[in-house]
Amino acid sequence: MRPGQGGKGAVPPAGEGGGGIDMLPDGVLGHILGFLLAPEAVRTCVLARRWRHLWKSATRLRIGCCWDDIATPVEEHREFVDNLLLSRGGLPLDTCEFNFGPVQRNDAPRVNSWLRYAITCKARVIILDVQPEDTEPPIPSALLRLDDQLLVSRHLTRLELVFLDLCNSSFIDFSNCSSLEHLVLEYCEITSAKKISSTP
Repeated sequence: MRPGQGGKGAVPPAGEGGGGIDMLPDGVLGHILGFLLAPEAVRTCVLARRWRHLWKSATRLRIGCCWDDIATPVEEHREFVDNLLLSRGGLPLDTCEFNFGPVQRNDAPRVNSWLRYAITCKARVIILDVQPEDTEPPIPSALLRLDDQLLVSRHLTRLELVFLDLCNSSFIDFSNCSSLEHLVLEYCEITSAKKISSTP
């Protein structure tokens, strides 16, 4: 490669990128964008031509509210998230966080499909927090139920599930998650689950 010619992901010359954060390689910018909520990351596409598609390479997706904010219903995110995942395609993910609430029973198919997307993208960390109506303690019938499909991933190392109905679900069979090291279940309904399986 001749001097001055950049390969894929190369740092642009100072005169072209304007200096500062623009001097960083695409891979580093993708990592930084992962600390933003997904809508904020997408909005960076208007900064410059180089940024038009950088948000797609973010290694972390944060969908929903920040931990200090009030969770918003799934229905307020449906169109955005569907378009977001369609635009990203199957690009790999390191971490995927979903934080919603309150949820309705008819939200289950959509949330399940988003969860499957994260698994398809080889996410290493998945956090799914879908808060029910404001009750203390939460009523089991108000919890979102995950589908009865086996969870299969050799990439997943950490899984956090909050406010979910896991009764009678094959989802808690983790025997096909060979790399899973950390499992967090908070406020989940598992009273009628026969067993929680894991790899030997």
